[in-house]
Amino acid sequence: MLALIRKPDTASDAYIAMVEENEIRVGLSYFERASIVAGSVREGVFRNEKEALNSLFAAASRAKRSKIKSFLPVVETLGAMSVTLQH
Repeated sequence: MLALIRKPDTASDAYIAMVEENEIRVGLSYFERASIVAGSVREGVFRNEKEALNSLFAAASRAKRSKIKSFLPVVETLGAMSVTLQH
C-alpha cells in the first residue's frame, strides 16, 4: 500500500488534512468530529468553534455542521469530567 506524505504549511492546514483523511477512511462519529473542533480551538489552531467548524468541515452540509455543533456541549462536559476524575 502506498502512502501519501503531506507537509501542511500551517497547523490549520494539518487539521483540515487530518479531518479529510478521517472522513474518507474512518467515518467519524459526531462526538469525534466535535472533539476535533474543540481540540483545535483549545490548541489555538482556530480562534473559535465557529471558525474551526466551518474550516474543518467546509465540505459538509450546513445540516451536518449543525449536528456537529450540537455535540460541542457534550464534548465540553465530558472533557471537564475527565479532568475532574484525573485529580
